[in-house]
Amino acid sequence: MKLETRLQCQLLEADHWFCMNGMITNPDKYQAMILGNTNYTFSFKVNDINFPVKDNIDLLGVNIDKNLQFNSHVKNICTKVNNQVNVIPRFRKIVPTAVKCKLYKAFIVPNFRYCSAVWHFCGARNRDKLENLNKSALRIILDEKSLHYRELLNKFYSSDENSSLECHRFNTGNRILLCFTFCSGKKFFFLRGSKPTNPI
Repeated sequence: MKLETRLQCQLLEADHWFCMNGMITNPDKYQAMILGNTNYTFSFKVNDINFPVKDNIDLLGVNIDKNLQFNSHVKNICTKVNNQVNVIPRFRKIVPTAVKCKLYKAFIVPNFRYCSAVWHFCGARNRDKLENLNKSALRIILDEKSLHYRELLNKFYSSDENSSLECHRFNTGNRILLCFTFCSGKKFFFLRGSKPTNPI
């Protein structure tokens, strides 16, 4: 296949460039992913070592799948956050709410926000899964079981940051695009679609 041949040539050129610039490569850790669906079986190798073509790969803490749906990444986030949130009720009688809020900001929020602009368009199902998990976490942190999600956000955050996770991803993405505009000199454009609203 012509595409496979061209990719293999580019791979060998990259490997040669690393060697010429005094960098040591580790082909045992090489991995590839073909975006989209295809019946063709791709095969790549460097220094006579074949490396796997996967359906999803971990790249700097973000799990990217071939269809860019980020289902695995969102699942990993939910698992981490659930494990952290489930510990808090055990200490609810000895840990003040103020301390729980600090723990939430320090350990739980970063899971939701890490590289969030990359996987912003993760689909409605994943979006709702994350928002519901965040709502459950806030109810445990604030010990408020009857408040709606927006009320929990308003109570926890200051007025300038009391947005949903989706709104935060949307705003972060546009800030990145704005920075790119200033650095590249190109015309600024916003993320497509209307800005998401806070849940009620």
